[in-house]
Parts: sequence; structure tokens; C-alpha cells
Amino acid sequence: MYAAAILLARTWPRRHGRPVHLDLPSVADTGGLVAAQAAVIDAMAKGEISPEEAASVASVLETQRRAIETNEHTRQIEELRAEVRKLGPS
Repeated sequence: MYAAAILLARTWPRRHGRPVHLDLPSVADTGGLVAAQAAVIDAMAKGEISPEEAASVASVLETQRRAIETNEHTRQIEELRAEVRKLGPS
């Protein structure tokens, strides 16, 4: 049995952490991200999640923030390029 347990542990790695269930607002925009971060901090302060779990969720929210920021920068660059095309060659 011990050998089987070792073999299974290597085949199916153990899950680190646990699922964290939080009621977060939509994070499709920066306003939602701010509210979601506040909800994570509140859940941690109440002891509903550990500081490590809060940090993990905050990391995911930060990744979303960077994605939104990148998308916004891309949109702004495209708008500037369109304006330059309207002005024509200098």
C-alpha cells in the first residue's frame, strides 16, 4: 500500500491550497477591481480567508488589472495612429 501511495502521489500531485469562495463584483473594469480588492481585504480582516489566500487572490486581480491596462494602452495607441493618419504626411 505504501508503494501505491508513493506512485499515486507522483502521478496525481497534491493540490496546494484550498478553493476560496468569495462574492466579488465583476472585474471587467478598474472600478470593479477596486471593489474586488476591498472585498478581499475585508474577507481577510474578518478571518474568512488567510493572508496567504488573500495574497493569491490579489495576485489574480493584479493580473486582470494589467490586462485591462494593456488593452487600454492598445486602444489609445490605435486612436493616436488614426489621428496621425488624418493629419497626413508632414
